[in-house]
Amino acid sequence: MRSADAATGEFSRDVARTGRALLLMIEDLVLWARLRAGTRVAAVHAASALIAPAVALHHSLAEHGGLKLMLEIPEGMRVETDLVLAQTLVRNLLANALKFARTRVILRAEESDAGVRFTVGNDGPPLPLEVAARLAAGEDEPMTATGGMGLRLCREICLAQGLRLEARSGVDGGTEFGFILKRIASAVEMENA
Repeated sequence: MRSADAATGEFSRDVARTGRALLLMIEDLVLWARLRAGTRVAAVHAASALIAPAVALHHSLAEHGGLKLMLEIPEGMRVETDLVLAQTLVRNLLANALKFARTRVILRAEESDAGVRFTVGNDGPPLPLEVAARLAAGEDEPMTATGGMGLRLCREICLAQGLRLEARSGVDGGTEFGFILKRIASAVEMENA
């Protein structure tokens, strides 16, 4: 995949895209099995650790598609979560956002009263009303040969961690998905308390 990413031409991009899709599908299936087994390990992590792997994985895809990938993550922000589950959640939300974006995708982490709110938004078409209704009702998207597993896995990850996956129209149009994790005070904040 790295060689294909570095090469030029449409065929190389197709090889890289297909290889990435297969790798991610295998990872998602393994994680799904882990969720079914009830295996979770919560620990304290930097907020950036949840987002960095997804950005590294999808950066060239965004670049080839002419999309701007924007990050808004304050330094020093820490959360408590199962890192693998949270990274997979962000990765799937980012892949979905890139698929429907027109020009940009924004990944954001910000403090809220409930903890740290992570959002992945794009400037593509708004979320279809029937999809939003199914999400609000806690129903899964139908799985097809071409998709449906990513959002279902995101919902299962949220359920396993006691989180709520939120979906809404973005401020400037498009769609924004988000979830909130428990915020952990930094060492500096604890010293100043």
